[in-house]
Amino acid sequence: MKKISIFLTALVLMVCSQTACVHLGDLDLEPIPDISFTYECSGLTYTFTSADAQDVKWNIVGETEGSGDTFTYTFKKPGSYWVSMSGTYNGEQQTVSTKILVAKASVVKLDDGTIADWDAVTYPDFMLYGNDGESYGKFDYDANYIYFMFVLTEQDMFDINQAIWNLRLDADDNSQTGYSTKSLGCEWYYEGNCCGDEPWDDWYIGGDDLEWTDAVKEVMGTRGVTDDGKFFFELGISRKTFGIKTAAVAFFTKFYNSDWDDAVAFSDKDGNTSIHLGLDKD
Repeated sequence: MKKISIFLTALVLMVCSQTACVHLGDLDLEPIPDISFTYECSGLTYTFTSADAQDVKWNIVGETEGSGDTFTYTFKKPGSYWVSMSGTYNGEQQTVSTKILVAKASVVKLDDGTIADWDAVTYPDFMLYGNDGESYGKFDYDANYIYFMFVLTEQDMFDINQAIWNLRLDADDNSQTGYSTKSLGCEWYYEGNCCGDEPWDDWYIGGDDLEWTDAVKEVMGTRGVTDDGKFFFELGISRKTFGIKTAAVAFFTKFYNSDWDDAVAFSDKDGNTSIHLGLDKD
C-alpha cells in the first residue's frame, strides 16, 4: 500500500532591476489552497481521502467524477492521470489537483519465502540475461516498488560470498541528468552483496561526483540456493524513496568478484547492457 500527501505549492518570482520592479501585489497569483488529500493504492484500485475539506467533490480527468470525503476508483489501465478535489474550507470553495502515475499490480511477493512467484513474470523485456550463458534475472514493478530477481551460477573466479553486485539506476530514464555512466544518467549507484552469508550494501547519490548516502535502502526478499545449486536473491526498491515518478526507468547491472574483476554482466533480450524499461504495462 502506498500513501502520499498532496500539497500544491506556488513559486513567487520577484524580479527587480534599476528600471522596473515587480511586486507581489502586481501579480495575478492564485492563492495556495488550504485543502489537501492523500491516496492509497492496491494495483489499479485507488482510494482518495480528503484531509480537511467539506462538501468534497472529485474529478479524475477523462475517467470519472465522485463525491464524499473518501472516493475509490479502479482505473481501466495504467497511465498518468490528473486528479482534482474541490471542497469548502472555512466557508470558501477551493480546489487542489495533482498528477498521479497509475501502475499495474505485480505478482511478486518479497515475504513469501520463495521465488516461484517470478514464474508469472513473462514480459520479454523484463528478462535479464547473464553473459556467462547460465545466470539470469528478471524485473517487475507495481505502484510501490521496482523488483529485481537474480539466479547466479558460481564459477571458479566467482565466490558467491565475495561477489560484489553493482547497480546503476537511472530513476527518470534521462541520460542528461544524474551521473553519466554506460549511456545512463544515474541518480543512484549501488554496490554490495545480497546473495552471500553476510549481506552488505552501499548506496551513492549520482551527480557530477558520487556521494555515499544512508538515506535509502533496498527491501530484501528471499535468498537461497535452487535445487540445481544456483544462488538466488530478490529485492525491491521503493519508488517513493528513490523518486521513481516517470513511466520509464533504466539501469546497468553487473557482478564482480572480490578483486573487482568481471564476473557476470547482464543485458536485455537484444543484448543491450544499458537496459531501458517502460513502466506502462497493462
